[in-house]
Amino acid sequence: MKNNLFGKKTEALSQKVKSGHKFLKEKSMSELLEYVGKTIDLPIAKSFDNSFIQKSSRKSNDHFLTGLGLFFITEKGKVILDCTAGHYQMPWGYSSDITNKAIINAMNIGITWDCHSDIPGNPLKALARELVSIVNGFDGLDDPRLDDIVEADNILNRAIVSTCTGTVACAAAFRMAYVYYKNNYSELGAPVFITWQNNYHGTDTFAQAMRGMWPGLFSKDGVEFVQLEANNLEQVKNTFEKYGKRIACFFFEPVMMNNEALLIKDETVKLMRKLTTEVDAMLVVDEIQSCFFVPELMMFRQYDVVPDAVVVGKGMTGGVHGQSATIFKKKFDNLAQFDALSTNGNAPMAGVSALACINAIKENREHLIEVQNLYFNELKKVASEFPELIEKAMGRGLLGGFKFKDREKAIEARELLLREGLWVRVHAYKEHHRTLLMKFALIIEPEIIDFFFNKVREIFKKL
Repeated sequence: MKNNLFGKKTEALSQKVKSGHKFLKEKSMSELLEYVGKTIDLPIAKSFDNSFIQKSSRKSNDHFLTGLGLFFITEKGKVILDCTAGHYQMPWGYSSDITNKAIINAMNIGITWDCHSDIPGNPLKALARELVSIVNGFDGLDDPRLDDIVEADNILNRAIVSTCTGTVACAAAFRMAYVYYKNNYSELGAPVFITWQNNYHGTDTFAQAMRGMWPGLFSKDGVEFVQLEANNLEQVKNTFEKYGKRIACFFFEPVMMNNEALLIKDETVKLMRKLTTEVDAMLVVDEIQSCFFVPELMMFRQYDVVPDAVVVGKGMTGGVHGQSATIFKKKFDNLAQFDALSTNGNAPMAGVSALACINAIKENREHLIEVQNLYFNELKKVASEFPELIEKAMGRGLLGGFKFKDREKAIEARELLLREGLWVRVHAYKEHHRTLLMKFALIIEPEIIDFFFNKVREIFKKL
């Protein structure tokens, strides 16, 4: 079949991508670090413009061409060190052998890319079993204890794996909480959903309304949203005293990557668990950002608390195929099949990719602990070296950032780092937000850590 992927531009663009990828493959990590921020020669090929893309997504004038590991090359030939694992979703970096080899092997034995949602294949059923094993601290999908908890109460033993995105998986948890409340406490009035201020639990209307968007769309007679200041224990206590059993759900992220990498503290989570149990409300951990970027696979395991549901996604498949999941207790198994579903949600190859990524984390756990500790300790050290500039280090592990004292300085730092070829993000959407964000892929090594923080020091000194 003729290769006509890019129309008349096919041959020229294909050669450009091929040349860029060849450059990345032939260089060692140390050699690539020497090229970061520099522009390499590539075959001349005019890229498509972004005229037909929505206006709000046209900010950049240089776009992604190809990538490998922690590095990517732009269409203009600039070599970039990716400090955010793509859009926070690629724990093994670009074009990883971990997922590539697993997929090729799966294709060779006859596993298909997709299938109908009514008939999930072995990869997805194995993934559901593996996820239940992880949240309960068991030893993988072959652990015999799994067969003993299938019908157990008050244990995480159900999973929805028919969803592609975190938004849909979060929506599944919202709906479970709503249905459970309506079935048991509807006479008390409208259910109350609690979140932290500046939360982010997806892009559907319900999730966005929970963070204050679309005012007036939801009536307080139907549902009430309450946003609290993160880690404010008094607000938490007062809210539970005020609403009591009207509370249907408390939703939270361990590290709020859309709120300056703010870490929810251990004591806060333990109080949330105590109070939600007392009023029979659902405690949901949104691990879309944190799952599969920590040695424990899921960050909630660090709190020594068992929630009622855990939402996972983003990095689960290594960026190969959208896949998310909601793992929950049997008492909340109250949705119809099509209440939470993505068309491609039961894709067998997504299950293959996810299982390969999970196995890789398990095999490299000790190394990941060592490297993540090294990284975060260095982040805190650099923050302490610039007390006039940095308010504090944020986050935990690879999910972190520098909170600046001045918002404009945070924005300027990001621009200077980008010029140096370091792809970082800045959370400065609102006036009081001022944090430089990073979330490196799991394949980060000490050499990368030294390179990155030395560059950061150079830029911070200029500010």
